[in-house]
Amino acid sequence: MTKKGMTLNSLKSNLQTEIGGIWFDYPGTPIRLKIARAGNIEFDKSFRKILKSSRVSIDSLETLDAIDLQKPVVAEHILKDWEGVIEDVGVVIKYTPEKGLEMFNNDEFYSFYKFVLKCSESSEKFAFIAEETILGN
Repeated sequence: MTKKGMTLNSLKSNLQTEIGGIWFDYPGTPIRLKIARAGNIEFDKSFRKILKSSRVSIDSLETLDAIDLQKPVVAEHILKDWEGVIEDVGVVIKYTPEKGLEMFNNDEFYSFYKFVLKCSESSEKFAFIAEETILGN
């Protein structure tokens, strides 16, 4: 008798994409963003360091304080790269965490920041795909 359920592999995350990121299309534009999963190992380590150095506990953070504290970590460990971003004069802008943070700190890019966070929380996009599924067995 077989029982209904899920294999253990179906509960795994793909660590390579969680940390390295996957490509998302920014709606209505030719821009593509390489975004890692929220709360990945690198993100957590870096965010803990910021909390420790600021002497703030995560439980005592207000929502806006948490957003401000995590912006540099998101710029470094969540938004990994982009394609199709150009200056007004047509020059390609290469992604750097510094440029990402500059944008995240500008209220005019708040929707962009929220999009990056939303994509990073799409757990199904970062799911582990069993080798048998890839091979079609």
